[in-house]
Amino acid sequence: MSKPSSDRRSASRPSAGPSAGRGNHRPGNRTVETPPPRPRGRSEVQAAPELTNRQRSILRGLGHHLNPIVQVGKEGISEGLLAAIATAMEQHELVKLRLLESVPGDRFELAAELAKGCRAALVQVIGRNVLLYRPRPATDPRPSLEMEL
Repeated sequence: MSKPSSDRRSASRPSAGPSAGRGNHRPGNRTVETPPPRPRGRSEVQAAPELTNRQRSILRGLGHHLNPIVQVGKEGISEGLLAAIATAMEQHELVKLRLLESVPGDRFELAAELAKGCRAALVQVIGRNVLLYRPRPATDPRPSLEMEL
């Protein structure tokens, strides 16, 4: 004799706890797995990561709800600005920047220069917002975004 359909459904997927099925999906509630340690070369300086289209798409989705952390003003790219972005990148892997209207130069060129100066991957330039990604070092105990798909 076959089981009722409700038994088959509950047996096929594990229970997610008391909050299962309540619509508890928020951008901040993403599961993050710690990647295996990455092999290092001679230097500890990390190069800018190369992203696939799928990884770029995932990062754009994660970065949509972020607020800009650093604003780039009329002085353009300076040592102080790069230091502020480096501090933000140490705390967050994915950082959104805002280019103010007074910034001299083309926004795409500035975004590429910022990414190069921070050793980060340029994920997206949309309007005057720039999205940069730099993975955490393998020695960092904090969880990292899982980008292998």
